[in-house]
Amino acid sequence: MSKSQPSPSAPRASQFLPMDASLADPHHCEASATPSKRTRGRERDRGRERGRGGAWCDLIGRKQRLLEAIDSFFYRYTTFVFDHPCWFLWVPVVACALMGMGLLRYNPNTDPLALYAIPNSQAIHDWDILTTTFEGWPRFAYLIVDKDPSSDRSDRTHPLVHPDTLQALADLRGKIESIRVEVDGREYGLEHVCVQDGTKLCQHESVLEFFPTGDYNRSILYPNHLALRKGSGAFVRWPVDLMVGGVTPTPDGRKVESAEAFLFRWALQDYGGHAIEAATTPVQRATVAWEKEFIAVVEEEKEKLRDERGVRVHHIARRSIVDELEKSTTLGLYDYVRYLIGGIIIFTYCMLVSCSTDIYKAKPVSAFFGCGAAVLGFLFGAGVCYALGLTHVPPTEATPFLCMGIGVDDMFVIFNSYALAAKISDPRRRVALAVKDCGISITITTLTNLISFIVGATSPYLAISNFCIVTAMSLLLGYFCVLTFFLAAVCIDAEREHCKLSFIEAYWPPARTRRRRARVAATAKTTPAQQQQQQQPPKSPYAAPSPAGKEGPSPFSPSPASTAASSLRNVASRDACRGGAESDAVDDEANLSTFELVAKQLYHQEQTIKQRRQQQQQRQEPLPQHQPPAQPPQPREGSCREAVFRPRLAYPSAYPYERGSEGTGEQKGTIGRWFRWLFRRGWGRMVTIPFVQAMVLLVMCVYWSASYWGIHEMSAGLNLLELTPFNSYYRDFWQQYFASFPSYGEDVFVVFPHQTQWWRKDVREAYMALEGRVRNGTYASDMIFSGMYEFYSRTSQETLDAMEDDPARFNRTLSRWLDRSQYQILRSDFVFDADGLQHYRFRFFARQRIPGADLVEGSRHDCKQAEQDTGGLLRCFPYADMFPYYESDISILEDTLRSLGYALIAVMIVSTFLMRHWRSWLLVMCMLVSIDVGLFGFMYHWDLQLNMITMVTLILAIGFSVDSTTHIAHTFGHAVGPTRSHRAAETLVLMGNPVFHGSFSTFLAMLIILTMDSYIFVIFFRMMTLVLSLGMCHGLLLLPVLLIFVGPFDPYVPSPLRTRIAATSTTGKGAMTLSLPATTTAAISSSNNGNVAIKVTPPGCQAGGAGPQGQVETCCETNVEESTSYDEVPSNNGGSSRESREESSNSV
Repeated sequence: MSKSQPSPSAPRASQFLPMDASLADPHHCEASATPSKRTRGRERDRGRERGRGGAWCDLIGRKQRLLEAIDSFFYRYTTFVFDHPCWFLWVPVVACALMGMGLLRYNPNTDPLALYAIPNSQAIHDWDILTTTFEGWPRFAYLIVDKDPSSDRSDRTHPLVHPDTLQALADLRGKIESIRVEVDGREYGLEHVCVQDGTKLCQHESVLEFFPTGDYNRSILYPNHLALRKGSGAFVRWPVDLMVGGVTPTPDGRKVESAEAFLFRWALQDYGGHAIEAATTPVQRATVAWEKEFIAVVEEEKEKLRDERGVRVHHIARRSIVDELEKSTTLGLYDYVRYLIGGIIIFTYCMLVSCSTDIYKAKPVSAFFGCGAAVLGFLFGAGVCYALGLTHVPPTEATPFLCMGIGVDDMFVIFNSYALAAKISDPRRRVALAVKDCGISITITTLTNLISFIVGATSPYLAISNFCIVTAMSLLLGYFCVLTFFLAAVCIDAEREHCKLSFIEAYWPPARTRRRRARVAATAKTTPAQQQQQQQPPKSPYAAPSPAGKEGPSPFSPSPASTAASSLRNVASRDACRGGAESDAVDDEANLSTFELVAKQLYHQEQTIKQRRQQQQQRQEPLPQHQPPAQPPQPREGSCREAVFRPRLAYPSAYPYERGSEGTGEQKGTIGRWFRWLFRRGWGRMVTIPFVQAMVLLVMCVYWSASYWGIHEMSAGLNLLELTPFNSYYRDFWQQYFASFPSYGEDVFVVFPHQTQWWRKDVREAYMALEGRVRNGTYASDMIFSGMYEFYSRTSQETLDAMEDDPARFNRTLSRWLDRSQYQILRSDFVFDADGLQHYRFRFFARQRIPGADLVEGSRHDCKQAEQDTGGLLRCFPYADMFPYYESDISILEDTLRSLGYALIAVMIVSTFLMRHWRSWLLVMCMLVSIDVGLFGFMYHWDLQLNMITMVTLILAIGFSVDSTTHIAHTFGHAVGPTRSHRAAETLVLMGNPVFHGSFSTFLAMLIILTMDSYIFVIFFRMMTLVLSLGMCHGLLLLPVLLIFVGPFDPYVPSPLRTRIAATSTTGKGAMTLSLPATTTAAISSSNNGNVAIKVTPPGCQAGGAGPQGQVETCCETNVEESTSYDEVPSNNGGSSRESREESSNSV
């Protein structure tokens, strides 16, 4: 072939090579470098002809360059860390220590209304109206007195109805009502802080009101007890069931024979909130102080009643919920001990896993630094947040454990990548290559975790928003600590392993200084060209074509190219830098990528198993002595047993790794070696068995069915009772109340805040219809106190008709009716002024155990119906103490689905740009949806409700679950096996170890949460256990099976088959040299317009695009076409094309 001098404007050889086919379909688009305007113009014309395909190829090219830049950054950054590790050790420590000072501004928020209620909700708006019309909502202080099961008194059969017991309770009431507190130099008693009823006395309800004269020998009438209100001339018809629980009536049903519990209730003035700090006026502060003394008096007297009368006393006040939440939020000595124990567990586990039989390959110190990086990230992140004024909320106490669990995931991934690069002797390049291989993977998982927490930070609930902000900041800074603090330790340990140093010699500063000076002296002896070659990072697997002569050598490149053209491009560039071609058969394990090394290990394992099986069959079927020895019996490939119950890991007859079996296994003492062996020998082979695949899919069908059932049975709701400590007296009281008074729930007021024309007939009928719906509805009990209902019912029809057009007469008649002794107690529900009745309300008790959302929606619907019936004349709203919290239950499902949708979209965008193939991120999204569906369903099976705590865990599940699934899908896209089954097995060998250890270490971090004395952490532990279990099962069980069926598969030319190309050309004259290995076909053709086409067909590929044994679905042939000017190379047949096929190598 003729040779001539190259022209300065002649195109380079790499311009004739297409993009990596793993990122773009080679039959759909072609990408090449364009050095001249003429070439760029023709490329634009070709892009217009391709239409939408041109834009897609441009996007793919940009994605390639982005991934290549990220790979190059990680490589160069790691080499810089390796050269200056001490700076990356001390600077993060000093920065975290300084920013950790922000923890001194720790400011807990214990106001339940601010933490767990939606700001500016309708219930909050209704509360504001209620405070202006009826001077707020009453604050209740309660007592429940019941029989003590452990009492040994002789009168234990009737302890509560005994006169002595009632007298003892009367003495207790006297002590409570005589409580005095001093505020601002003034003394306040119950008469100053209580809410007065219509009789102008403090509103108080108890069984003692049945005995106004103090004669406790009288019987209690049933079901209503009429008694004179002590201190007034009013008679009150007391409902017995409301204050006496577990009633056993006499045989005639008119009196109470025995009872199980008594209820005492005092109504105090409210100040517009749950937080104690909201009390501003002297009376409000006196109310809070009186409640505190009330709790202290009851605590003092309850033991005496238990000993003397055999009864138990349960008590709460309005401030009890705030006190108990503060108790569960404030960190004490035991909480710090829990944190210490949890840290010791994680540190010990990680250090033990990182140990080895070879002391130089063991990495316990690096593991210690890896766990320390997570701790530093939390100190830095939480310190920044608290320094900026963010308040501490109860869920934030789980943040340190989350940071530890997620932080060690990145540590295990880096350790695994480092261990697989054991064939590289240079520690600097080994660490750099390890971080380059896994850098994008840990970045994806970190970004998805951050996205999940950022989405959670948009929650309207302060408790969830602050928790997500603190955790997101801690995880972000923990990621940087891993890439600085932990990576510096890995670099030091890599040098220690290479130089066979002890831990003290490796980490002691004077020893490091001596080694650095020696390394500088050795570097000074090298030539500039050698230094440049050492600094050059390996070729990225995403790399676009580079100009010949400008790319450094990359013997350690992972080389996950998908077509023969990509291999040609990489090798051509490398040979151009080295100044010559190498041997065609490159089988040096040091030059293999980690993916190729695992593929080689799997190949030799399967060959060994095959040989042993053949030898076993030969021993079981001995040959007769008169027959000559025959070939070993071959397995029956077509049998049903072979097809269903055997691993599908057969290799083609001519496989590139069939030579050089020595040194295939990992070196002894390599971290994670035995775990990788278990995955390669165990589950990695089993997952390729069709029967196992069918069983996995069957189990997943059962899982989806159980999830579907659980979703239909799931309920929503958050009870403040569950947020208090397990040993809280607040929890004890309500548990006893629900047991003793099962028919009655909380108080609900229906308020009519506007002046209403009550005298009109249509208004009266609409109101009576409203009361009828409430009484006959599903949310209200039979205990309803309605003054207007009684007035309408007990007033004659003639009187009502006469008042229809006379508002003044209506107001006079109503006022006189309320002055009657039997109705006087109801006057507090009416507000009169000079113009008559301005505001009105009635009260009912809800049914117990009714969902809060049903109570809110049902009562609001009835009020809205009354407003529609009267054309807006009758307007009302319901309100109860828990309505601000119940209101979130109405929209919790919609909010959860919307937040999940935002998180999934954000994760999809990140995965699209950072994952290699569209099938990979699509499968990851399917796994995330499946995991969240399972979480929804299994919440019901584990007795969990959908509320703000479980909602944020569902959102966080996307970030946690993406760790395991992304690692698997991302690694599968780089695997190099001949079939999807081989690549799935290789993927499990590569990533099974870090995925398992990452999930298990996070679970260990969650274990300490069980010791927290709060149900909120029980919810968190259960949800996180489900997240970790489902994430690991999807990543290690379901996803490999799906990847075998529909995973991305691009043809790959391994290192032993790489082709070298060097090209030069001159104006009008040119030459191209093509070096091909055995059985590789290359065809070059040209047309009259100067276009040159190169077709390379690796061994085993057929012209139609089918791979070895029909297993490769994508065409193995690669076409390269570019416009240039070359001399025709005369072929043997006189044509303008030539095809060469030889056994060793050919030149065209």
